[in-house]
Amino acid sequence: MTLRQCVHWAAREGALWSTTDLALRWATHPPGVQPAHGATRLGMVRGFAQYCRALDAQTEVPPHGVFPYRSRRQPPSMESAQEMTRLRTAARPLPSVTGLRPSTYATLLG
Repeated sequence: MTLRQCVHWAAREGALWSTTDLALRWATHPPGVQPAHGATRLGMVRGFAQYCRALDAQTEVPPHGVFPYRSRRQPPSMESAQEMTRLRTAARPLPSVTGLRPSTYATLLG
């Protein structure tokens, strides 16, 4: 979903300016949306609302923390020395216009 889709959705709702309620309804639309997706959508609307707030004092900026979701990255895993050697070997024949890609990946993996 893009910000443009949000604006079109708000227009269909008859909204004249952004409100917190409107932003929350869009972020959780359709029903059953995953918390991570809703949090991303609300963050996008929040940024746009902050911009619009400078132009129109009636614009409400949704507060932070409405969605308790925080993205959790997988902890990095250390591959075995044998696996790292295989990855570096696999990087060497990568296609490259300048010839730097294979060396770059082999160095990063090293």
